Amino acid sequence: MSSESKRKYEFMVGAEEAPDFLAKIADGMRQGCLSIGDVELVFDGFKSLSLSFKESVGGYKAKVKLKYAQPDHAPDCECPACKAAQEYGIGKEGKPKYGSLKKRMKSDFKAIHQALRNGALPGGDVMARFIEDSRVMCTYPGKGDEYYPQYLEAVDAFAVAVEQGDLQAATARQNDLYQRMQDCHDEYK
Repeated sequence: MSSESKRKYEFMVGAEEAPDFLAKIADGMRQGCLSIGDVELVFDGFKSLSLSFKESVGGYKAKVKLKYAQPDHAPDCECPACKAAQEYGIGKEGKPKYGSLKKRMKSDFKAIHQALRNGALPGGDVMARFIEDSRVMCTYPGKGDEYYPQYLEAVDAFAVAVEQGDLQAATARQNDLYQRMQDCHDEYK
């Protein structure tokens, strides 16, 4: 029986940049991976790829979704499919691996910050994933337990501001959220 792991990415792409973005994706598929900013797209071993563009302020919101199949190989197998699934897969207790979760949250937080900087509220998918990931992140013991309650309060306040469509409040709550995150990372990173 094989398991499956998924990765989702969101990028803001200017209208004039969209053809170049698609060309970069095609080149990345030929090469097996692609770096966009600090996000690494791994195409080796993917089972399915989904790409969409939705009109947004200043261009498009591009979404890239990759699914990787985890074949029935030895646990230490180094084939591209196994490596990708291990990197982005599920760890103990059915939770995402801590490192993978942190990478995804960093990518999502960057997309949220970029949307707010561009004068737009972050999209529903990235917001929902970031909020859910924040709650999951706060279940890992020994990674900043004493900071979790304040961080979760900041997450809730940020979510409310976005739900209410209040760009100014969302930006202020995102800054507060960033500070809470930095407080924890200063001690535990």
